[in-house]
Amino acid sequence: MDESPSEYGGIPKNLLGKVTLKSGAYVDGIFSQRPDGRVTVRYKLPGSGDHLQEDFDFVVCAIPFSTLRNAKIDPLFSTRKMQAIRELGYAQAQKSLMFCRFRFWEKGGPEERIIGGGSYTDLLISQIWYPSDHARLVKTGE
Repeated sequence: MDESPSEYGGIPKNLLGKVTLKSGAYVDGIFSQRPDGRVTVRYKLPGSGDHLQEDFDFVVCAIPFSTLRNAKIDPLFSTRKMQAIRELGYAQAQKSLMFCRFRFWEKGGPEERIIGGGSYTDLLISQIWYPSDHARLVKTGE
């Protein structure tokens, strides 16, 4: 008797199908136009300029929205989903840190240098912080 994996509560192995993982493949198209309801995925393998495509019963889409924005999707997802794909940024999910030999933002004259603080932008990067241990409290008109 064919035992099913405990994670799939009573579904025999022969009915589970097979999973295809294309590690490193760049997905540039997701299409659902087949009469049988299957999903077509178009992709490029690393080091190849050729577009390949395969049909699947279903697809688990784990593509970051920033990449999915550039993929051809047909038919498009709902209006609300497409809006979320276009507008969602990952500013709160990603923190990048850069180490420099010197603090170039503190160089220059008083009008050029930045002594600590941050900058905000409407771009996906959202904000940039300029650390400083050279900042001094400036007292004004007490």
